[in-house]
Amino acid sequence: MGQVYHESNLWGFCFGMFGIYYFMSYYFNGKTNALLFLSLVSGLALITRVTFFISTGFLFLICIIKYLKENVLNKEISKPKCLARTFLILIPLLLAMLLQGDYNYKRFGSYTKFADYNHYNLIVNEEFRRDIYYKYGFLSFARLGYTIKSYFAFNKNCFDSKYPYVRQSINRTENTKNVLIYDTLPFSISAPWLLLIVILGLFFLIKSKKLLLYKIGTVGFLIQFLSFLLLFEVHQRYFLDLMIGMIYLSFIFFINIRKSFNKVFWRLVFICILVLGIFSMFTNVLSTLDGVRFFWKS
Repeated sequence: MGQVYHESNLWGFCFGMFGIYYFMSYYFNGKTNALLFLSLVSGLALITRVTFFISTGFLFLICIIKYLKENVLNKEISKPKCLARTFLILIPLLLAMLLQGDYNYKRFGSYTKFADYNHYNLIVNEEFRRDIYYKYGFLSFARLGYTIKSYFAFNKNCFDSKYPYVRQSINRTENTKNVLIYDTLPFSISAPWLLLIVILGLFFLIKSKKLLLYKIGTVGFLIQFLSFLLLFEVHQRYFLDLMIGMIYLSFIFFINIRKSFNKVFWRLVFICILVLGIFSMFTNVLSTLDGVRFFWKS
């Protein structure tokens, strides 16, 4: 069921997408105006869902360092003029940081506290949740294997012989030794086409010798990625935070695919993506019907 939480997720994801776009506009085309917009969307990501600021803010940091390096060393541009432009670019992000900091202080008593962590104490009241949360903590590398499996591995238990055939609720509140698994439909079932593109995009990124800053940019997405893979619970609502980094890698795929392979291979990849896309369409619709039916029953 829709909540304000889900709306903030969607807005954060949108600003994260815009962040990738403006990063690429500056990185590949040298558009200085893109830096101003990247500052703006980074600030908006911060005040909507801070986890998306991890990646967009890191992209902005890379770009502003690149901008300063290129312009400070440029003798044709005076340093005061360069610093003045830099300050103007920073204004949207600085305003967002001040606004968010003021909100954090008034609500939580600290400029750097983004949530009431006592809330998590309330949702771990059941015994099995309490064990998971207090023994391993809010984030733990001990969960990495379970969470990767839950989010990405193909799970035959998500399919059923009865309508609606694809079940999201099959793993509802499954308890493992260190992570609480809610209803999830792994990417291998919900978006296998995206996984294929991401794998190829990652291959191109590793293979390329020219995309150094783009490679550095993956660090921000990796931190955001890990922050949810190490979390004490697995949940479908965290998919957008995982997906943003996957989309970042997807852009590399689309930039390089035609340059790197012949037409026959490109057509084969396109057919695979199309087939997997159709499969994803059916699995998402049917699993949604299952989720709606579950909520109506409960």
